[in-house]
Amino acid sequence: MDAMEWAQEKVDRLDPADLALIKWSCLTGGVLLAQLVPAVRRAPTWLVVALTGGFAIKPLLDAYGEDDR
Repeated sequence: MDAMEWAQEKVDRLDPADLALIKWSCLTGGVLLAQLVPAVRRAPTWLVVALTGGFAIKPLLDAYGEDDR
C-alpha cells in the first residue's frame, strides 16, 4: 500500500461533520498560537486547548478507529 492509498482509506472514513470538526480544530489551534502574542491573550489558554482537543477527537477516532460502517 502506497502513501496515497493509505491516505485515501483514511479520508473515505470521514463524514461532513468530521471535516467541520477538523476545520474548527485548526481554527482553535491557530488561536492557541496567536495567544503567544501578549495582545491576543484574552481567552483563557486552558479553554483554547480544551476546544482544540475536543474538536479533533471525533475525526481522529473515525479515521484511525475500527470501521463499523
